[in-house]
Amino acid sequence: MIRLSVLRGRTRSSDDHHGLNSQQERASTECQISMTIPKIYVTVEPSESEKVVYLPMAPINSQAKPRGRIMLHFQLTNGEDAEIQLEQVTVSFPQSSVKTVTRAINRTLHAAVSQSWWFQNPEDHIVFDLPAPSQIKFSFQCKGFPEPRNFMFGLDLAPHVSPVQGGAYLFPGQCLELAVGEFWKLNGCSHGVGDHGKQSFGYDMGVWGANHDEEKTYGWVHPDKDDEENCNYRVWGKSVLAMADGIVLEALNDCPDNPVPLKWTSAEELSRKMESQREKYWGRFANGAEGNHLYIQHGDEVILYGNLQQTSLNPALLAPGSVVRAGDYLGLAGNAGNSTSPHLHIHAQKGNAPNAGPLRPIIFRNCFTIDEASITTSRPRGFWVKIEQKGLPEGPADKRYEGHCLVWPSEDPPRWPEVIRLSVMESDYQSLFKDMSAHGLRPIAINAYNIGRQTFFNAIFRPIAGTSYICKHGLDGRQYQHEFDKWVNKGFRLLHIESYYSHCRNKICYAPLFIKAPGPSFIAYHGKTMEEHEELLSDYSTTKGLVPVIISVVSVGDDRYYTAVFEKEDDVSYLAAHSRMKPAYYQQRFIDLTRKGLSMAYLNVYSHLDDLNFVCIWYARDEPSRFFALHHLDEDELRDLVVAQRKANLTLRSAAGYERHGTANFAAVWS
Repeated sequence: MIRLSVLRGRTRSSDDHHGLNSQQERASTECQISMTIPKIYVTVEPSESEKVVYLPMAPINSQAKPRGRIMLHFQLTNGEDAEIQLEQVTVSFPQSSVKTVTRAINRTLHAAVSQSWWFQNPEDHIVFDLPAPSQIKFSFQCKGFPEPRNFMFGLDLAPHVSPVQGGAYLFPGQCLELAVGEFWKLNGCSHGVGDHGKQSFGYDMGVWGANHDEEKTYGWVHPDKDDEENCNYRVWGKSVLAMADGIVLEALNDCPDNPVPLKWTSAEELSRKMESQREKYWGRFANGAEGNHLYIQHGDEVILYGNLQQTSLNPALLAPGSVVRAGDYLGLAGNAGNSTSPHLHIHAQKGNAPNAGPLRPIIFRNCFTIDEASITTSRPRGFWVKIEQKGLPEGPADKRYEGHCLVWPSEDPPRWPEVIRLSVMESDYQSLFKDMSAHGLRPIAINAYNIGRQTFFNAIFRPIAGTSYICKHGLDGRQYQHEFDKWVNKGFRLLHIESYYSHCRNKICYAPLFIKAPGPSFIAYHGKTMEEHEELLSDYSTTKGLVPVIISVVSVGDDRYYTAVFEKEDDVSYLAAHSRMKPAYYQQRFIDLTRKGLSMAYLNVYSHLDDLNFVCIWYARDEPSRFFALHHLDEDELRDLVVAQRKANLTLRSAAGYERHGTANFAAVWS
């Protein structure tokens, strides 16, 4: 909190910690000479350490600029013996290109009386490109003296830092509960300001995602559902998690859920329906507008987690004083309290009591964000931004019931949008790669196969999302070894490797994918004979505790050449790896190993002496994973299955092409 005394002819902080620069001193001196300045005491929020603080927002995507947002609350006290008419406040930024703004106040300050005034609507905010100005200046115009006079003062401006570990909160949702193509969604600038502007930096958030239909539509409700019932909303029943360590101040767990989402055609109709909800369901509860909720003290801030489902709160956290750890389960997103439809509400205030204290921005970490338009365009873009010590991005302040910002609540890069390209001619792959890169997408798996004397590529692309990666193809063995040594020595990992016979180059080639990311220790080799590979497979898996993750085979004449990657996988208790299975044997092994509870981890296909050979790796894990696999698919069948499996919350792991009856067929595995 900053309290300033605006006295006759001088502006100073109440603690006298802030002086004026020379320009302000001249202005103050001029006012002193020409006319008395009214005696008014001003408290400015949000502020920390004698500085006004703003919300530093992440950019809406990786191609945009980060922005800052200011919302203000003033406590104004009239120190005169007569009333003062306070007309407006002008906010400016010395030595900055940020535009000056003026907001109407139109308040009467009675003698010796204190009043609050705050930015009245989300649209009143001040938004600017970062880096932010270093100072902010306020000029209040008032009358009630011989003529209207201004008084002004300047303060330093700084980004808000949340008072928790890392200076930022974790996002209150988790990616494990999100289906393929689902995200949390909100508007970063449109929440109603609330009483005394306390909710100016609040968020109402839901879950939104792909319907996986031919029209490629998205929505707030589950595919093929309407918006008539709470349970049809994707957010309904999603877990809400503590954003930091803290202490419970207040919990409400028995407020009835509003039975259905509201619909309205006018503001008057909405007002009537919400008043009816208040009378029937939540009006009798203290702080019932918040529905079932928790007020949790995080440092010197209090966060409200509101509008949760009835009886869904964590039983261990119902008593005031209960200790909360970051990531603890709090409750389920619902539709209780002053709510029109299922959602989660959060906002922050400084203080140590529920629903009290001045407004505070919320700073986040360890999640990703992107604007909706990047996802829904006919050419999806993967321009995700990782949020570290930033607020959520801006959205149109006048679109309260629309979300524009998508959030992926994980440190791991998002998997959507996912673009799959099949049967790309080898000569066209480089231009495809460049085009995808320009749209923020990188390959995560590549497969190469031959039809006659033509080489084709299949590739799965997902968002780059800040990942440093290297993608190569058409390398011979020597070139591949050089690239491997070069990038591994620079801290990159071999994410994927495909070996293939290139008819364009008339030789065995390699297509490696390297990423700079943490992961288990690994060993790789290439160009090994079948005998050498089988000896290494036995040695690595039995004596070194490594498991194969990739086995790529190329047939040239009578010989097979093996390329493989092994990793340290502590949760794999048993594995089966085969590289010479004919289709009928592959089908039988698939049935046998699936019955034993093993999951397919890798699938590839190659032709040797005109016979198809399937390459498979199977794991028995401590926690078995879901998967689905089929082979002998034509391209249309594969594309249809990609959509169907997305609806089943499975994504394509690999698609191996091969020639069968003179045309391309595919073997694919989803997990």
